[in-house]
Amino acid sequence: MKSLWSEEKKLAQEGAAQIRKWVEEKKLKRISSCPRLTIKFCGGCNPEMDRSRVAQIIHRELLGRVQWEPADEKPADLLLMIQGCSVACADRPEIKERARAFVNLQNRQPVIIMEKKEESNPEAGG
Repeated sequence: MKSLWSEEKKLAQEGAAQIRKWVEEKKLKRISSCPRLTIKFCGGCNPEMDRSRVAQIIHRELLGRVQWEPADEKPADLLLMIQGCSVACADRPEIKERARAFVNLQNRQPVIIMEKKEESNPEAGG
């Protein structure tokens, strides 16, 4: 049986790998050389993993590749939501609005970065 620590480490490494890939794509498209990233934790009511440990691993793996921003600052390029259980209470529309893209890290779930679709501007004829 795998330990909880190995599950947390695997999730963090998978998340960091996906974020590194996303950062490189942004650099290739010349969108951002050092994207701004912010973290949102769930409420922690029923944690199945140590969310702060996952965040620490990701922070260490992305050192120098992203600029970490407080969650309450201006919108970030990427929002990292770390969920402690399957309820995923941080996965809410008003939270996702804080960034141009988001990734939802949840135990035993695939790590996928979702880009927000650009909204058309009626005044610009779009």
